[in-house]
Amino acid sequence: MKLLYLLVLAFGPIFVLAELNAYEILMFFDMYRVDYERDNSNFKVAKGCKDCNFEDFVIHIDRLGMASNLDGRFGDLMNPSLDDVEGWEQRDDLVYDAKKLLGGLWRDEDTKSRPGHAIVIERLVDYMSSLRSSGDSERLSRIVTGMQAAQLSRRSLQAKAMLDYINGRLSKARVGSAKTQFISWQGGDFDEFDAIATIEGVQSTKRGVMRAEIVAIAKSINNNDLESSLKRDIGMGSGRSIQKREFGEGLAIMALQRGIDSLSMPARKKC
Repeated sequence: MKLLYLLVLAFGPIFVLAELNAYEILMFFDMYRVDYERDNSNFKVAKGCKDCNFEDFVIHIDRLGMASNLDGRFGDLMNPSLDDVEGWEQRDDLVYDAKKLLGGLWRDEDTKSRPGHAIVIERLVDYMSSLRSSGDSERLSRIVTGMQAAQLSRRSLQAKAMLDYINGRLSKARVGSAKTQFISWQGGDFDEFDAIATIEGVQSTKRGVMRAEIVAIAKSINNNDLESSLKRDIGMGSGRSIQKREFGEGLAIMALQRGIDSLSMPARKKC
């Protein structure tokens, strides 16, 4: 039982800590519009952004002032779609201002603690959950779709590096290779490490070496020891230094999954 818990904690699942991607920006914009259109005199998300379209919204939350000239890239700046952001998935130049985005949801203690990306997502999800019965149902549905795309985008970015790392460890121990699952989405197809299948395989195998190596990998992940392990196990002949942050802490993707689950549930109607 302890082994299973360790493996689930380590492998279930680990996602890249990527830059804010366009799917998340779109998701945030739809959250803002749901709030604003519900009551434009008492909205909280991106408070101070008065009846903003997508371009205005992006400029409003842009912390470094580098976002501009989005007009022409999107068909309808009031209702941009996932198709509009194809090919624009990664916005390395956009660092958003959490205080401006959260607006009325910003708390006094946030000034000192500086909430991370996952906390920002969770707080917005909690607020959107409270608006499900009064907000625009169509746009709320789009928020869930955007979350799903954002999650898959992050997963696809780290999939190959994670497989290379795990297979490198297993190959050195001569115990085979990791199990994978094929993922297909609008941003492309990729093979991803299948944590569940691997856990089941480890639980049923009688090969002590395999069990020991999988547990060792899990411990490395849980102890945030990926950077040193990667440099040791994956050839650095190309000169590229694979950093621990490429695998991330999984917090943002877990927050997105929580949002998908919460906002997909039927809203309770008031009696």
